[in-house]
Formats: sequence, C-alpha cells, structure tokens
Amino acid sequence: MMRTFYFSSVYLLLLFLVSNTANAFEFPAGTVWFNTDYAINAKMCTNKLLILNCIKAEEITGWGAAIEIQEELVGVPQSQVITVIEARQPAFSRSEVLDLIRQFNLNHPVAIVPSWDGIPVSVFEQLPQILVFNKDMAAPALIKNKELWDLNDLFAACKSWLKENASSYALWQAVVSPEVKDWAQPLIALPTDLCLAEGELFVSEPSKFRVTGFNENKEITHVIGGARGKQDGDYAAAQFKFPAGMAASPAENAFYVADVFNHCVRLIAPDQKMVFTFLGNGKMNDFTKFRYAAIKDWEGAIPYPIDVQLVKGEIFVLSALDCSIWKVSSDGKSKLIWKYIPSQLPGGVHAYAREMIFHEKGWYMLLSNGYIIRRKGKKEDIVYEPKLPQDKAGGFAFYNNELVVSLPYKNQIVWKSSTPIVAGDGLADLKDGHADTARFVRPQTLTKIGSEIFISSGGYHGVRKWKMMQNEVKTMGLIPTEDVLFSGVSPNAGEALPLAMIQVEAGLNELTVEFDTPGFYTENKEQNLLYFDENSGANCEQNVLIDGSVKLQLQVKPQAPGQEQQSGNFIQFGAQLLLHPDGHPEITLIKKVFVVGAFEYLPGVDNKQVIRIQPTVLPN
Repeated sequence: MMRTFYFSSVYLLLLFLVSNTANAFEFPAGTVWFNTDYAINAKMCTNKLLILNCIKAEEITGWGAAIEIQEELVGVPQSQVITVIEARQPAFSRSEVLDLIRQFNLNHPVAIVPSWDGIPVSVFEQLPQILVFNKDMAAPALIKNKELWDLNDLFAACKSWLKENASSYALWQAVVSPEVKDWAQPLIALPTDLCLAEGELFVSEPSKFRVTGFNENKEITHVIGGARGKQDGDYAAAQFKFPAGMAASPAENAFYVADVFNHCVRLIAPDQKMVFTFLGNGKMNDFTKFRYAAIKDWEGAIPYPIDVQLVKGEIFVLSALDCSIWKVSSDGKSKLIWKYIPSQLPGGVHAYAREMIFHEKGWYMLLSNGYIIRRKGKKEDIVYEPKLPQDKAGGFAFYNNELVVSLPYKNQIVWKSSTPIVAGDGLADLKDGHADTARFVRPQTLTKIGSEIFISSGGYHGVRKWKMMQNEVKTMGLIPTEDVLFSGVSPNAGEALPLAMIQVEAGLNELTVEFDTPGFYTENKEQNLLYFDENSGANCEQNVLIDGSVKLQLQVKPQAPGQEQQSGNFIQFGAQLLLHPDGHPEITLIKKVFVVGAFEYLPGVDNKQVIRIQPTVLPN
C-alpha cells in the first residue's frame, strides 16, 4: 500500500510503501552520472539510508530541496542524497548539467535518467518527490508511520532512525568525488538578472550567493555577499541563498532583490553599502495554506520569491512555485494580483514562474516551460508559445512596445517587431558585431535600459548588450579590480598541481614551469601573481608570471653514492592567473593553483629544464 506525504514547506512529496513484498529497484539503462566516480546501482546502496530527490529539469524548488537535504543529512555517515533528474528535450549538454551543479553547489551524485523506469515515483503526483529507502532497498520507507509535514520533521526522523539503528547500517564509503570545483572563475558567474541603480549596473549571481556591481568604465566596484545564508549588514557580511530578480527604486536610492530560498525580499542601499531585509525572515510560512487556500490577502513571507518589480512606487513579488503575483507592503501584508494555473499548458504540470514584467497596464509572466502569459484586466492569453522544445523562451523584455524573447536552446534573441529581427546566427559562440552575425551561448534574462537590451548569458558567464538602434551586439568586457581578485599570499590555495619527480644536476639548475591552458591565454599583467613558500627548495626572482611561465633556480649540492638526499628538496608555490578565451580579451576568468613537487640529484641530467603543467580551466 502506498502512502503519500506532502511537505508544505517546499511542496515536496515523501513517498513510502508499507509492504512485505520486495520491489525491484534500479536506475534505468541510459542513466548518466555526474559528481561521482562511477555509476551507482541499488546493490551499492544496501544497508544504507538512501534519499532520492526526484525532480524535473525546470524545477528550481526541486534543486532547492536538494540543497536543504544535503546540508542537513550529508554529514551523517550512513546517509546519502542523490538528485535524480528526468531528461528533457533538447537534451542536456554536459556544460549545462555542470552549471546546474555549480549553481546549486551540490556535492552529492546527480543522475540524469531517460525515464522513471525502476524508480518508484508516483506517476499520479507532481514532482518533486523525495524517496527515502530502507536499508534492504525493498521499498521506499520511513519509520513509525509518522506523518511528516515539513522538511524539519524529515530531517529529525532520519537522524533519529540513524541513531537508533547505527549498528545495523554499513558506513557509506567515500565513493563520491565531485567535479573539480577549482576550475577558473569568471568575473560574473551565471548571471540571472540585472538592474541599473545609482548610476551603476548590478547583476545577481545565485551560484556565488552574491550581487556584483560595475560602473560605466566596466570596472567591478562592489561585491555584495558571497556566502550562502541569511544575514543583513555591510556588503562583506551580507549573505544570500539564491539572489534572483532585481528592481531599482530610484526614490530610495536603492534596489530590491528576490532571495528565493530565504523566502525573502532584500533591499540593497548602494549609498550606505548595506543590505537589509524588506520582507521575510529566512523561513517559509504555511505553504499549504498559501498554495491551496482561496486567499487574496497574505501576511508574512512570500514563498519562493523569484522576481520583484516596482510599479508607481509599489512593490510586487512573483512566487516561483505558486505562479502568483503579490503586491506587498512594508508591514508584511500582501494582496494577490494574479495567480496563473500552468497545468492547462503543454508541459505545464511541473512549470514554475521565472520572471514578470508590468507593461501597458498588463502583467506578463514567463514560465519555466518557455511560455509567456499575459493578464490584462480579467483576461488571460498566451503571448508567446514555443512550437518546439528548442523554442522555449529563456527571458523577455519589451522594446518599442514589442516583445523581445531570448531562445537559449537556439542561441538567439528575437525582436518580434512587424518584421521580426533576429540577433545571433544560431551557433554557440561568443562573437560581437552586427546582430545577424553575432553569436551567443545560452542567452537568458533580458533587461531593457534606454535603447539597449542587456543580456545575462550562460556559457562564458558574461553580460552582453544588443544596441537596438545600431542593431549591434557587444560584450561587456568587465575589468577586474583588487576587490574581486583572490586575496591572501598563501601558496597552498586553489587547485593542487603535483609535479612528477624532477631529476637535477649538481650546482645551479634552472627550471621553467609553463602553464598550459588550451583555448585560453594570459597576458603579462601584474595581477598574475606568484606566491612562494619561504621553505621551498627553489628560488625565484619573479613575483608575477611572464608569458604564462615562471623560472625557478635550484641550487643542488653534489652527493656521494648512497648519501641521503639533502633537506629542502621540494618545490612549492602558488600562482594566480587571469585567463582570456582565445580571441576574446574582453572575457576574464580567474584561476588560482598550488604547485608542489620534489627533486632529486641525478648526475648527467640537463641543468636547464622546461616543465609544462595544465590546470583545469573549464570542465570538459
């Protein structure tokens, strides 16, 4: 008999079977694994508490659940979380999945399944669903038939179960090796939205839990936040969980940010360099009542606020999971403006709201299935319908009262004027110039400022703009400043790059270490810093990289046969590299590495050697 429990906090379903009949469980053929050394099967999971977080690709709330489960339970040795995602069309690219893993900072395995065959999700219920398996993997199970109504109860029950049954569970072995997280970091990482405030542009970066500001000279001037959590205060102390949509408030010399997983709306005041909370306290209110009750008035946090808009000085918030728009006030009271039911659309059962715009006395809402819906007066209609999966909209704006839509799966942007104008030739690349020959990589959110459309872009993680009057596309080549470069002088930071044993001759040896980064190059800039360990056996007269290399001097004493190696026979240094994609000096990525190795005396070898090492820049 199957029982279904509903989690009010994130609209998650916890399913378990109370049955004496063992059900076969296995990941279906064709499952593709990420964030793990090898494919996982049911046999490997026996005698362990296994939690499957089953979601669809479009579900921001499902990814949010994965984070919460991971943080609560990943520290328990017997537990293991696996996020399982149903494949979609167009098919995932590797870079897209890695971007999702990075955006949500997952450190557990992620499986892309072609179907749910073999995984006992309920086909009668919406995703996301959380499946908790007992130690013999016979069926999804949970102890004591306790009804669980929120994630906190789930965490408490699982921890209690583990504590009571610790002796009967084998420890989960260290089978997970997350993808390299020391790859080069772009100055702007996976931007989500952009707004103009106090003469500067600010972009939200949920993967970095921060908001970044840059001026008209393209210099990065402010980094707000950078750690996951909920904290107000100055820019350095502030914390976010998923900063998304933003809206400027010129009257307040500030701008608002929708902080999705904190269930908050934050207020950022550039003149004070402070972050405040306008609405919410970091916790979600009764979501069952919010989603299902026929309410038009609400008090407290709006669950999953993903976008915020200011219209004539009033603040409106879009709830992602509920697809509803609310007018909110500083006293925490909100009034429902519009709630859309996406299940009436193809593929809309699992759709959530991503973005909203108020235009020409009507509300427009972008859904995760790529549809754009309008509510004007009491009438609802579809203003953009993707005919094919690759036609799904990723963002939208208005120019001259005409719709402009980004198509991330086609790498294009379409201005739906009387004679439609297309930016991008459809090939995935970074290329500026005339709109019809320009190239994009997964263009997403669009923001109109003046006569330009700013584009938050995936791929190279940059900000582009379409200059509508000239019909040209240009990349915002941001300039790194000291505030955004890696700080500190410790050589042992970043990706570790071990060297093979180096043979050296007696006397002075010159060792040239070259950094090989295919597809990227470095310029001779003072930010390409070198950090040396004072105890290293190598000397260096450089403090910056020159032509992507560093020359080391090793002074070696002659040794008699059988004599022990002299002490200090090791090399250790750190390097900070500013990398640019070939042909694109306007795009900068920052990479920090830690090089370590040892050398030994071997008569007759050349006292001048070149060693080429290859740090990880981007995932394969």
